[in-house]
Amino acid sequence: MVNSCLDRLLTWRVALLAVLALGAVPAMLLRPVPAAATNCIYALGAGTYSGTSGTTVPITVTRTGEGCSGTSIVTLDYQAITAVPGADYAQPGQTTLTFLSGDTSKTRNLEILAGAGIGKTLRVTLTASAPDFTGSPSSAIITINPSTGPTITSVTPASGGLNGGPITIRGTNLGSVTTVSVLRLSGDDVSITCSPMTVVDSTTITCNAPGGRATSGAADVQVLGGNGNFTLPGGYYYTNGPFITSVTPNNGVVSGGTPVTITGGQFPPGCGTVRFGVATVPVCTFTDSGHLQVTAPASAGAAKVHVTVTDTVTARQSPQTNDDYYTYSGGPTVSAVSPNAGPPAGGNTVTVSGSGYQVGNTQVYFGTAASTNVVVAGSNSLTAVVPAGTPGTVTVRVRVGLFDSADAGTLDDYTYSGTALVTSVENSSCTASCPPASGPTTGGTLVRIKGQNFTEPFFVKFGTVVAPLGTVSLKGSTEITVQSPPQPAGSVPVTVVFCPPSPAPFPCQNGIETGNIGIPGQFSYTAATPPTITSLSPSNGPVGGGNVITVFGSGFFGGGVTAVTFGGANVPVAYTGSAAGTNVIVSDTQIKVTVPARATAGTVEVTVTTLQGTSAVTGTANDYQYGAAAGSTVTYSLYPGFSLITWAGGDNLSIFSALHGTESPDNPATNDVASSVGAVYTWSANGAGCRNGEPACWLGYFPGANVPGANDMTTFRQGTAYWIAVYPGTGTVAWVVAEA
Repeated sequence: MVNSCLDRLLTWRVALLAVLALGAVPAMLLRPVPAAATNCIYALGAGTYSGTSGTTVPITVTRTGEGCSGTSIVTLDYQAITAVPGADYAQPGQTTLTFLSGDTSKTRNLEILAGAGIGKTLRVTLTASAPDFTGSPSSAIITINPSTGPTITSVTPASGGLNGGPITIRGTNLGSVTTVSVLRLSGDDVSITCSPMTVVDSTTITCNAPGGRATSGAADVQVLGGNGNFTLPGGYYYTNGPFITSVTPNNGVVSGGTPVTITGGQFPPGCGTVRFGVATVPVCTFTDSGHLQVTAPASAGAAKVHVTVTDTVTARQSPQTNDDYYTYSGGPTVSAVSPNAGPPAGGNTVTVSGSGYQVGNTQVYFGTAASTNVVVAGSNSLTAVVPAGTPGTVTVRVRVGLFDSADAGTLDDYTYSGTALVTSVENSSCTASCPPASGPTTGGTLVRIKGQNFTEPFFVKFGTVVAPLGTVSLKGSTEITVQSPPQPAGSVPVTVVFCPPSPAPFPCQNGIETGNIGIPGQFSYTAATPPTITSLSPSNGPVGGGNVITVFGSGFFGGGVTAVTFGGANVPVAYTGSAAGTNVIVSDTQIKVTVPARATAGTVEVTVTTLQGTSAVTGTANDYQYGAAAGSTVTYSLYPGFSLITWAGGDNLSIFSALHGTESPDNPATNDVASSVGAVYTWSANGAGCRNGEPACWLGYFPGANVPGANDMTTFRQGTAYWIAVYPGTGTVAWVVAEA
């Protein structure tokens, strides 16, 4: 209903709803209203808003769309979706946001009143006007979680005479409360402050409920303080008749007979009429106006009832509060449901474990739907056929006679798993941005199926062919791995079929088959065609390997595990959908791979192996040269200042020899650059060579400079990067060295 108080203050509509789980919020609908705007799309700002009691939360609406123009009106509804006690929300301003031509966004601040209930949430619903409105529904959730505002969870006792009496208030964040009031009941009553008041701690306050009331009825209890206010509606009940503050003990057996003491006030002599629910007590003894001794009657059907005392002279009955509950025990219980999930169509059988079951007198409910077939195996076990339901979780309830089992938390939950759906079928070797799966007609490709609501038991079909059962594995509710069965060339849909528990035979004939999303849910069978290599770039590198090359060719999406082989050294590669990283299949025609090390220089054959086969070894297109060919050289261009090079000459070669051109084998005279080089630097990332034990440092070599402790290194290492410092003014220097 619309909050009438806020309705007087605001033109914004705040609708209070019953308690709803966030996951059960219904889809928001956009209701078009005639307006001048055309071709516009409206949306709430993305994300979940959050706020604190006493602040404002900005809510932004955007308007987009090609050709969007004109004037349009957008309405925002704020609807509470949790019934947490506490203040409501207030929204100043108009109920609408008006967009003019050229406007792309509008913002309205939602005011959170001080004392808003902890955990209180509301749904913001966007309604846009436009004759030809387009776009998806849009909604957002606002969560208010005041960290310091007070709350009241209970008032004990919850009732008393018109003159009031001592009460204890329990809640949260009560340490800052300065005033406790009991609000007016009607025109002849006033709101009175509780006094004296004692703040025991942050969860407890004691005070005296004020007296002097003229009428019976429920009064709101309010706490006020510097961190906010909180009101518990109807928290204390004033009465000029009997009232109950406790029932001891507050539980007993279904058959009755338990001695019970009722404590309260204003009890009539002779007890009047005492009832447990609708059952009248058989024996009652009047001790005084505040105490009655009774014998609990047998239950009339309910498991938890209010105890009431009625003055037969005045017909005044004690108000029903949390202080007067009495619980009957001995009804059925549920401790387990197995299996605890199944398809929305129902029809599967589950075993319910617990106690108190009786043959011929037991019913089972899944939520509100009754099972059509219940078989009681004993007082602790029964089986029931699951009725049809909607996706979601319900409570399984056992009824024996007049008694229902109490809610056992998650132990008695049953989940209707929803309609399973296959959203993609990928080769398992792929790790990101995967194309639709493919593999040879011989089968055996390991496939990853992604989707939703996957549950045991199930089997997988490629077209009409069932995949080998021994290769199927369920990974949570969203992923299945399986090997493709042999099939002729062509593309087939991949579906998952879910069976009732314990089907016979398996694969079942009455399973629920998944929906399938077009091409992403297909598997392409291709005739076995091995991959080919057309070139390597570069086609040579150091003996120590570690450099990255690109393999060009075709057929690299071959299904299954893919590897690049350098001679006899295999390097596994995986598809990622991008060129990032190494040892990746960039596309069906390119692979980036890190060259493995080799003991000696020489040429090796490079091949690519997929599930389709291994590339042929022909010609020189797939030849890779470890180390340089005989007589090869490399030329570095050294510029004035600093030049960065990667050493490709001999490994562990003396820097002195390399700079002076005396390495073996020697090179032309142009290789002597010692007179032009002032220093050589490299970065030691692992601390090797660092003089003072640093975890990393710069190492240097200074030709001709006999500085004690200055030269940290003496040799060039193959594949290592170096900075070469050339004297300013020397000009560009061509440095030719023998390639390793």
